[in-house]
Amino acid sequence: DAFGHFTCGERGEIICNSGWKGQYCTEPICLPGCDEEHGYCDKPGECKCRVGFSGRYCDDCIRYPGCLHGTCQQPWQCNCQE
Repeated sequence: DAFGHFTCGERGEIICNSGWKGQYCTEPICLPGCDEEHGYCDKPGECKCRVGFSGRYCDDCIRYPGCLHGTCQQPWQCNCQE
């Protein structure tokens, strides 16, 4: 194929190369554990974070700038500890 992500089987079926999925093997398989809502990948095995999230698996929200001792459940929050 044009992308080089599959081979054709004996019966003409598409067989995805390792790390690729989808009907035509155009979707990379992200790093196992990569948050499906907050992360994505352009190539197999990576995990890129969407705006507002960080960490290896993009499951850590980024706190409001200047929030030193607080936490967040959503990006840009600062929930102060009582």
